[in-house]
Amino acid sequence: MDINDKTKILVKGITAAEAHAAAQRLLNAHPSLAHLGPLLTPKAFVDNGYFGLGVPIGTDAFIQHFVEKVSGNYGGRR
Repeated sequence: MDINDKTKILVKGITAAEAHAAAQRLLNAHPSLAHLGPLLTPKAFVDNGYFGLGVPIGTDAFIQHFVEKVSGNYGGRR
């Protein structure tokens, strides 16, 4: 699985294509960052929102509270 299947960079105020072009300019200007090139593909940038799914790290009580709070947003009871 490609890391970009899970990791996205949300940009605001510019298009995803503009953000990718800026990242490429940055990589070209700083060769020491070349190892990041494979991560900064065009599909790594999104400009149309974000959807995340997961449970944060924390105490059992914190996680339980988090799940109860957000479950109503996804068709759960609430």
